[in-house]
Amino acid sequence: DVRAPPGRVGVYCWRGGLRSGAVAWLLKRRGWDVAVLRGGHRAYRAHLRDIFAPPNPRVVVVGGRTGVGKTRVLRALHDAGHQVLDLEGLAEHRGS
Repeated sequence: DVRAPPGRVGVYCWRGGLRSGAVAWLLKRRGWDVAVLRGGHRAYRAHLRDIFAPPNPRVVVVGGRTGVGKTRVLRALHDAGHQVLDLEGLAEHRGS
């Protein structure tokens, strides 16, 4: 017996056509709260491009080998008033 997860489940296929509609219908009959993404995968990708397109905030990934100073760069960016997400710091340097 497959139980419905808590919350709403999104279903989509490449173009948002019959396949996703059929799967959503089946899940709804089993008690799931289902939403079908109109336009499918292509529409979702276009939506993400719109969200992250200029003039919205620019996302920069800082990467490199151990010991090259990534943490110092992130701290300097933070001190300069930039928004920073330090995954290594959040993981307390235990392999992020």
